[in-house]
Amino acid sequence: MFYLTSGTSGRNGGNDLVGTQASYPFAYGVGISNLTPGQPIVYGDGTLGTFESGITSINVNDSAAFNAFNISLGGIPNPWKIPYTIQYNFTLQHQFSASQTASVGYVGSQSRFQDEGFTSYNYNAVKVMAPPGLNSKTFREFPDFNGMSQELNRANSNYNSLQVSYDKRYTGGLESRISYTFSKCRTQGRQGLVNNIGGYRSIYLIGPDWALCDTDAPQTFVASAIYDLPFGKGRMFGQSASGALNQLIGNWQIAAIGSYLSGPPFTIGCDITTTTGQGCNAVLTGQPLYPENQSFNHWLNPAAFKNPPVATTVGQSDLSPLGGSPTQVRGPHFRNLDFSVVKEFPIERGLIPTKGSQRVEFRAEAFNLTNTPNFSAPGFSGGGAGLPAPPGVLDFSNTQNFGKITSLRRGADDEREIQLALKYYF
Repeated sequence: MFYLTSGTSGRNGGNDLVGTQASYPFAYGVGISNLTPGQPIVYGDGTLGTFESGITSINVNDSAAFNAFNISLGGIPNPWKIPYTIQYNFTLQHQFSASQTASVGYVGSQSRFQDEGFTSYNYNAVKVMAPPGLNSKTFREFPDFNGMSQELNRANSNYNSLQVSYDKRYTGGLESRISYTFSKCRTQGRQGLVNNIGGYRSIYLIGPDWALCDTDAPQTFVASAIYDLPFGKGRMFGQSASGALNQLIGNWQIAAIGSYLSGPPFTIGCDITTTTGQGCNAVLTGQPLYPENQSFNHWLNPAAFKNPPVATTVGQSDLSPLGGSPTQVRGPHFRNLDFSVVKEFPIERGLIPTKGSQRVEFRAEAFNLTNTPNFSAPGFSGGGAGLPAPPGVLDFSNTQNFGKITSLRRGADDEREIQLALKYYF
């Protein structure tokens, strides 16, 4: 016999046993607490909670035994709208030579009915503007219930970009590519796991907020090249080299990839409550968003933000207490340089090398060669490396911690890494 016990470990990290009894399109969520870890859970009728019984002793259909007041409901709409994306582009390409081309193009897309992941609309949210401090139940459509959320795919998004590229195919020992993108991505969706762009302020008064995408990078630049050094037998320098000399100076190759991306957008909210039951974003004062002595300890200028006015009347038409648009600021840019050196040692038979059949290859590769730190946005502590964000990182009234960055964008993979390899091809 197995008994249900409470403890301090588990995915939710608490002392609750959560059971779900589903009945489409709604679901009951029942929490059972036990303040003595390691001891069996005892139901209200005196029976012990077991894996076999689950929550059967809790009769959710008996109004005398089960109080459903303030319960939250969840559901999935029927019919479910199928998400779709329309993509379009117009590109001009010019060939400068047999190996060199350049292109300039417009690339865009429109997405409709996106699945919002773990974010959903609360259809029992406050429906009118009301001053802060009031009972939100007064302004709900169903005051005896809490949230009524539906997992929806109603979010729309759009992407527009100018894309420029230059390509050189392998000739003369050199191959290269350079690309630049100037773009903008806007969305009504919110990521479930990584969401720096904030939630919705009021779906009834202003609808789902448009914001810059979490992945929006207005400027992206990437350059890569592979170059066979002109030394050794048959090359520009040392054409007649052979034997040990050719093994030493010939068959060297270097490669590099450099990239730059604009910093990710994120949202600064209000530091006071301006309404009852609705969200709020800070508004801009006109001061510079970033301080002159900008650093990872002081990324933002607190004087650039202020709270909107507080709502004063129930049902007022002035929506200014909801604040400004989201994604007012950006985090640090991303910069990276990867570099590699490759040396081949052909296995010769006499004076004739057997190139392409047997050879030994040595590789030395450096990722983030310059060991440049790429910081996350303030308030983000993910990525696998970093410290928990201190309180007030996104609170512009906290002048000590506001805008402080405590983690790296790529976590533990951000620091320089060097790897060596030796391969034998046959």
